[in-house]
Amino acid sequence: MLTKSFESYCRISLAREYSILQTLLDYRSLSTRISTFTEGLPTHIHPVTGRMHPDWFQIGARSGRFRCRHPNLQNIPRDKATRSCFTAGEGQVLIKADYSQVELRIMAKVSGDKRMKRAYCRGEDLHRLTAGLVFGKEVESVTEEERRLGKIINFGLIYGMGARKFRYTAAKDYGVQMTMAEASAFRRTFFASYRGIQRYHTQVRREWQKGVRVSRTPDGRRRVWSKGSQPKLNEMVNHPIQGANATITKRALAGFAGKGLAGVRLVAVVHDEILVECPVGVAQAVAKVLEDCMVRAGESVLMPIPCVVDVGVLDSWGG
Repeated sequence: MLTKSFESYCRISLAREYSILQTLLDYRSLSTRISTFTEGLPTHIHPVTGRMHPDWFQIGARSGRFRCRHPNLQNIPRDKATRSCFTAGEGQVLIKADYSQVELRIMAKVSGDKRMKRAYCRGEDLHRLTAGLVFGKEVESVTEEERRLGKIINFGLIYGMGARKFRYTAAKDYGVQMTMAEASAFRRTFFASYRGIQRYHTQVRREWQKGVRVSRTPDGRRRVWSKGSQPKLNEMVNHPIQGANATITKRALAGFAGKGLAGVRLVAVVHDEILVECPVGVAQAVAKVLEDCMVRAGESVLMPIPCVVDVGVLDSWGG
């Protein structure tokens, strides 16, 4: 019997050749959104407050990341139409502050990759740089579609996924279809271009093969596996990056909470994004304080790699 994940992989892999499969995938994606979000989320609205009050777990994941349940606001689709359903209260606005490419910046720090570190220190567009390397073009000649593929490559391959999974993820999460030959070529070019990341993966693999059961984040926080358990290789690769991301976010939240700003409430934390609500009249001042706290927290781990935060004052989560 085929597993659901394998069936899904087969459908996505063949969608490029058989258009009817893409129609089926689109239908199932829309059906899931309707049942999970359009029909499911309203059942969590409190009859008195008119708001949803999820359960938040500060150490929800072993990396130290938050986890959210009942409902899970961390898996809300990122498209504008869906997120625009989440609005600020009367006389209030939402401030959305998002770390820019923070996991890639942490990888540059952890791996010491010279090309990636240099790009960030110069303020270059890493996705455009990667696209240029993959397609053998000058950065200035890279199109927006090629840059989008560069983004998929960067986020897909920093954790070392193989060509097959990379191809599947590109199709499932981004709707980008590619052949196995293309996926393999993109992967080879990525690791040939970012040698520091390749060395980092090799080093972690060697430690894993020796039975090492300890992983540390750049700020020194460690995760220890018990003697009776064997960590997965991807856990050893991922933990320093995702753990550092969690450290940065929580330092930012602690700094922001310490400012004692009246009328400001934390709404959600979605991985490297912080969402708060505040009165309209103080929005710009609150946004500046939040940005400063987030940059300071990021720099405490990333230096000398710069930390960048994108901040927006919005009527709804969708902008």
